[in-house]
Amino acid sequence: MSRTGWFLAFALAAAGVAGCAADEKVRRDEPLRVLGAEQGIRVGTAIDDDALVDDPDFVAVAVREVDMVVSENVMKWSSIQPERGEFDFEAADRLVEFAEANGMAIRGHALVWSRQLPDWVDEADWSRDEAIEVLREHITSVVGRYRGRIEQWDVVNEPLARDGDGLEPNPWLQMIGPDHIELAFEFARSADPEAELFVNDFDGSFPGDRTDRLLALAGDLVDVGVPIDGVGLQFHHRAADSFGAEDVVAVFDRIDSLGLQAAVTEADVRIELDGRDPTEADLTAQAELFGAILQGCLDAGNCDTFVMWGLTDRWSWIPDAFPGEGAATTFDTNDVPKPAHEALQLALS
Repeated sequence: MSRTGWFLAFALAAAGVAGCAADEKVRRDEPLRVLGAEQGIRVGTAIDDDALVDDPDFVAVAVREVDMVVSENVMKWSSIQPERGEFDFEAADRLVEFAEANGMAIRGHALVWSRQLPDWVDEADWSRDEAIEVLREHITSVVGRYRGRIEQWDVVNEPLARDGDGLEPNPWLQMIGPDHIELAFEFARSADPEAELFVNDFDGSFPGDRTDRLLALAGDLVDVGVPIDGVGLQFHHRAADSFGAEDVVAVFDRIDSLGLQAAVTEADVRIELDGRDPTEADLTAQAELFGAILQGCLDAGNCDTFVMWGLTDRWSWIPDAFPGEGAATTFDTNDVPKPAHEALQLALS
């Protein structure tokens, strides 16, 4: 048996043990994937390939708790086509096979993004026609390989400028123009007519200027007939932030008015630590925000996807990206559930 196969077998056995124990506990202690299925919502997480390969304890938690997975990095351009025309699907295939073996849906992430590009793309100076052909070949190859197997795609990730108005600079904007977004969706639809196609961005999770800009972009795509199915909203927040489920619903309702699905695509709630352990107050505040995000999705009529960006603190991106902050997921570094996990269980019960 391969190393990946051994981990899959281990995870399935562990999940079975957990399932038996759950029968003896109160209802809110059931796995999130079980409670979510009863509410008609996918509960998912991003998974790092190192965690999938090297950490069977993490794998067991993931198998027990979620029924949707997202490729944290292995489907980004620099990973999957590091050299022009040379595709490396090994890690992406591993994630897809893991998900299928465990009854999980898959979100593909991401086909077009300004970051994590290989040098041969970042430093390119092609004609418009050549750039379109490179974009077409990449999207067709990646989406086509997983046709019928990946349920949702982040076709265009974080298109809005981080500072100021307009679009975030990237090679496709430079060489093709703003219509590279429309082309990306068309290429993805052609490669897999059944996959749900999303535009995904951050800081659009409650009313504000960036939300207005994101929904204006989505509306423009709808108006010109681009094959877009939904808007993905990233919820990367601090425990000190303040918003409620009603704020989430207000944004999701606006997305619904465009005739589009809404999805929670990247939820985490980080805590300012500076070397200390989180306090009870920190964990309570974190739980309240996680609960509000999920409740907003449940209350909206167009949201059936709730994905966390990381499941345990042992495999969280936050400490590297935000020095001095962390503890951003619903399980601690020892895979012990936090109050945030119970908040999600209660929302789904």
